[in-house]
Amino acid sequence: MARPRRSRWAFRLSAFAVAWCAALVIGVFVVPAYSDGSTLAQENSAWVAVPAAVPALLAGLAVFGLHLRRTRGGAGGTVCTCVAIVLMLAFGVVTMWSIGLFAVIPALLLAVAAALTPPTRT
Repeated sequence: MARPRRSRWAFRLSAFAVAWCAALVIGVFVVPAYSDGSTLAQENSAWVAVPAAVPALLAGLAVFGLHLRRTRGGAGGTVCTCVAIVLMLAFGVVTMWSIGLFAVIPALLLAVAAALTPPTRT
């Protein structure tokens, strides 16, 4: 009974992390970031979405690794997930004074999801 519950929590946490990262990309275009009400994209051009998309890509890679771990077992999915989470944490530390904090939160959620995801026995 505990295994399905853990798997559901892992899925929910990873889905929330991906949604958080997608909201970060959308927020670049719609959330006012400056005192005059302009957004990051209005002030810095649309290219600012590229660094904001890095956490979303890494979160997608981590979820893919969790999927591999759950469906196929083995070390490949675990390595993929761990590398994506470490890179996301490193991105969060490097960009801490701008969007870094918003990248650390989903990385921590994905780390918990990775701990909750049981590998498939082959």
